[in-house]
Parts: sequence; structure tokens; C-alpha cells
Amino acid sequence: MNNSAGDSSKRPIRVRAADISCCNGIAHVHVESWRTTYRGQVPDDHLDRLSASERAKVWEAEIAREGSGVFVAEDRDSICGFINFGASRDDDADTHTGEIYAVYLLSEAQGAGVGRKLWEDAIQDLRKRGFNTCVIWVLATNRPAIGFYERMGCCPDGATKSESIGGKELTELRYHVSLM
Repeated sequence: MNNSAGDSSKRPIRVRAADISCCNGIAHVHVESWRTTYRGQVPDDHLDRLSASERAKVWEAEIAREGSGVFVAEDRDSICGFINFGASRDDDADTHTGEIYAVYLLSEAQGAGVGRKLWEDAIQDLRKRGFNTCVIWVLATNRPAIGFYERMGCCPDGATKSESIGGKELTELRYHVSLM
């Protein structure tokens, strides 16, 4: 996959399937985007303790995991965003339900079409795998992400769950979108 997003005033963004060489870049984006996105929603001490080197090990395993899809967005040779997806992990999901597990961008890549391009490529891949619907979980307090998912055609389906992050109980909402 070799696609560009953004306008001519910005450097071209390339979206491609991640490989093991991407783990440090994905981990950097993951940690930095959590710190900028979730400040005020997740306890600050939890965000401050996040480690890119520890997160890179998690991404090594995820990229190698059978059935996991990971795409990265690159600005020149630097990863500025990623998306992770595969079969839904929900107990009530059938075999035709996919899930976007994570989509994160560095703050400077937001608003330039990078998230949309990552999303579209992941949805296309899920369709090729035979999924006909897709879900994504989002913190109820994360209004920017909810707005993005709604612009991508997602709707809440009424499912919620509680997630403990940094010792704080947070509510997540499930959104879904048809892939048909």
C-alpha cells in the first residue's frame, strides 16, 4: 500500500502495512498521542509513566500476531500515525464483525486527512477479510475521537464498558459501522 493524504501545502503522507521495523515509531506515536489526547481524562501520573520502549515490545508482538492488521502513516521517513485492526474481541460479536483496536496520530498530523486515510485503508482491508460490520470502543469523554468516528459513518450501538486506566474508572462507548 503506497498512498498519499493531505494537500499540496503539506508534505505527502504515505500509508503502508507496518513491519517489525516500525515498532519504535508506532510506540512513540502511541505514547505521545496518549499524553496529548488523554490529559485531563486519564490520571496525569499514568500518562507521565508511559514508556515508548515498553510499548515497542507490545507492538512487536501485535505486528507478529496472526490476524492483526497494522498500518502506519509516514511523513517522509517518520511515522506520524497508525491504525490497528482485526476480528472483534467482543463476546457478542459474530465471525463477520471486525474491530478497529486503535487509531492514533501525533497532534501535528491531525486535521490533515491522515486519520481518514488510515481509516479507509483499514476498512478496505477488513472488507477483503470478509467482515461486514466494524466496531470501535472510545472513551465517553473523548469528544474529538467521537466526532471523527461519526464523520467516518459510525454510530453508537448502546454498548458500554468500564475500563480502569491508571486507577481511574472510565466509561467506553461502542460505535459501529456497516462495511457493506
